[in-house]
Amino acid sequence: DPQRESKENQWLGVSVKSQGAGGKIVDLRVRDELDGGEWKFCEGRPQGHDRFGSCQQGLAAAFSPDHHYILFGAPGTYNWKGLLFVTNIDSSDPDQLVYKTPQPSEKVPGAAGDVAQNSYLG
Repeated sequence: DPQRESKENQWLGVSVKSQGAGGKIVDLRVRDELDGGEWKFCEGRPQGHDRFGSCQQGLAAAFSPDHHYILFGAPGTYNWKGLLFVTNIDSSDPDQLVYKTPQPSEKVPGAAGDVAQNSYLG
């Protein structure tokens, strides 16, 4: 609504991805919900630097090659180890995940997929 808010000379989003002509786009914005849904995987989860307090979901996003899934990075979680969230494009429910990087308590140290603190995965 141009009467309510000017969009000129403003930052569009941290990451913008497209499926191509006629496809969907993902625009990771600081605020504003657009048609199609919004994903807030970090909202409502335990806070603090060792959990989701510095989540920073939305610094990276991508579509899967088959365009059925959307991938989000959250590099600030778990002491900056970071997380990767993958969900079906048609679902905006943050608990309807196809994949979420295991939490540190679920990982075996040194196992495949484990990352060190300050790795910024996502």
